[in-house]
Amino acid sequence: PTDVHPFGAAQPAVLVSPIDDSPAGDEALVELERALERRENILGPEAWDEIVRTMQRHVPFARAAVTLRDGPSHYRLYAISRGPGYDFAPFQQRLPVLPHTDEIVYRRGEPYFCDDTREGSLVEQMIAFAGYHSYTLVPMRDERGVFGDVLFAFDALGAARAAPMDRLLGFTAAIARVIPRALDQLHVHRLAHILEHAEEALLAWDGEGTVIEANPAAERLFGRAREELLGRAVEELLGGGPPEQAGAASRRRTLTRPDGSRVVVSTTVARGEGDPLVAGHAFLRDLRDVVLAEERLVQADRLATLGMLAAGVAHEINNPAAFLLLGLDLLRRRVGAASAGDELAVADIEGLLGELRESTQRIVTIARDLRHFATPGGGSPVVVDVASAVDSALSLARAQILERADLEVDVARDLPPVLVEEGRLSQVLVNLLINAVQSIPKGLGRAVVRVQARASGSLVVVEVADTGVGLAPEVIERMWNPFFTTKAQGHGTGLGLSISRGIVEKAGGSIRAINGSGLRPEAVGARFVVELPAAGAAHLATVSSAPPPASRPVRRTVLIVEDEPSLARALVEQVGAVHDVTLVARGDDAVRILVSRRFDVVLCDLRMPGLSGEAVYQRVAVRDPDQASRFVFMTGVGFGEETERFLAAAGVPLLEKPFEVVELLRMIAKIGVRPPDVAAG
Repeated sequence: PTDVHPFGAAQPAVLVSPIDDSPAGDEALVELERALERRENILGPEAWDEIVRTMQRHVPFARAAVTLRDGPSHYRLYAISRGPGYDFAPFQQRLPVLPHTDEIVYRRGEPYFCDDTREGSLVEQMIAFAGYHSYTLVPMRDERGVFGDVLFAFDALGAARAAPMDRLLGFTAAIARVIPRALDQLHVHRLAHILEHAEEALLAWDGEGTVIEANPAAERLFGRAREELLGRAVEELLGGGPPEQAGAASRRRTLTRPDGSRVVVSTTVARGEGDPLVAGHAFLRDLRDVVLAEERLVQADRLATLGMLAAGVAHEINNPAAFLLLGLDLLRRRVGAASAGDELAVADIEGLLGELRESTQRIVTIARDLRHFATPGGGSPVVVDVASAVDSALSLARAQILERADLEVDVARDLPPVLVEEGRLSQVLVNLLINAVQSIPKGLGRAVVRVQARASGSLVVVEVADTGVGLAPEVIERMWNPFFTTKAQGHGTGLGLSISRGIVEKAGGSIRAINGSGLRPEAVGARFVVELPAAGAAHLATVSSAPPPASRPVRRTVLIVEDEPSLARALVEQVGAVHDVTLVARGDDAVRILVSRRFDVVLCDLRMPGLSGEAVYQRVAVRDPDQASRFVFMTGVGFGEETERFLAAAGVPLLEKPFEVVELLRMIAKIGVRPPDVAAG
């Protein structure tokens, strides 16, 4: 009969004699067992040397080693005594299985003898090179079979076979009994070492939820010494919520450190087992790099989408731009005719000016939509008007849609707003619109892309449907995975849907795909449904509506800092009609004039040659915080993360060029009306 051992070899259930019955044998075994009892783990170098010296007092071998099976094709050397010769194998060395020794020792359960190592295998020749010319392998066994062996090496040829085998068998049996304990201790020590040096933080808590253990990574993650972590409630450390149930999928949490910084982590919870004090423990992984990589992926997808939209956006801009050029020439002729007394030309001028203004506004809107679409995310949710988000997405994707399909838009009136990061809802809709267009093969006939938005209870529902080729079941199953795409190479990153789902779910909503659009009986198509919770009254109350300009505005003193001559002239003329204006073109001139004069409002360009608007503000804020609180920045370009942080920290209002004169005057009225004590606070 054979037993199958966990190490993988089938072993004969043969018992070996533990030791001879002579008094000397009993004395040797007792001495060895006492040595084994003194050592918690005999597989350490010093401990194993003591065990070997104890055995050598009764059997004259030169070296001894413990070998255990390590998978089906290898052994591992767990211990080897030190000796005068060359070390033929170091501690923890992994060695290949030798078929002839494996058959005898591990399958038959019998000792193996090599009388002349010089004539044996490569491993045996290594033993000979170390100065040992014979050896024996004595099997170690437990109730399941042979699990390892003890090697006894001798200096002389044939000395291994001449050694007292009963005594070696007894020694090996005694060693085999303590090997499991030694392996358990090695395992515990190894795990403790891993946890001590792991990148992931570990917390353990008792039945009352009090932290009783933390590793060094937890100290780094929480920004607290171990002594500060112990004794705290685990819910407090994990951000106020109770730990997940043991075995539940990992989830993301945001931790607040003592310095106020916030860290996104993933937590995995396990039930405490084998320790009556530990009720549970959690592994926490710092996700700051992951979150940053995700934000970069989102940004990369946005830019890739912008690349696809570039031709269509250029078309949308060029149409009104062409009218502007032609209209300005037409306006010049009308002005000339009006000067000559043509009354009809005078009437045409007002209508033409309105049309030119509308065309300019179209370009401004597209440029603003592009900037919002391309702006990196990661900010706080804001109240977003769904109809405006739909219009913004359509302004970017309309040209591509109309190349292949008719566009139908059905957006309900008075839709409640939603809470989402600025520009992100438009990004989701652009992704869905591009997918809809690309699902319609060329030459299919006139297809349809429809966008609908409606309220449904506490939700706002936006649907994008098409009459394209539809979605196969296997595509629906995998389409949300990052980098999965059915498009030809160069026509998609495979990130759009994955990122869109992340944006929607982060806003507390859901997105799903349905095969079949229901638009036309003869076309399958597909439908994507986005559901977002409507913003509550508390959120809407935080959105301040700008007060209308006063019918008789109070005349204020305004400093304008603008380096673009034509824009500066227009600002002086428009603002100067209502307020007292001083104009400077450089930042250093602004700093000098603000030393000697005070202004109710400072309109300052953010990007200027020389001293920037940010630098002007910082210099003024050091000397006169009240004057700095009256700044309003103007900019016509996007700005990076550092400027975003500066604007958020300073709390300075921002006007994005181009802006309406009404908007500008409203901002001046709002800032200028504050008394000095309010502005300073």
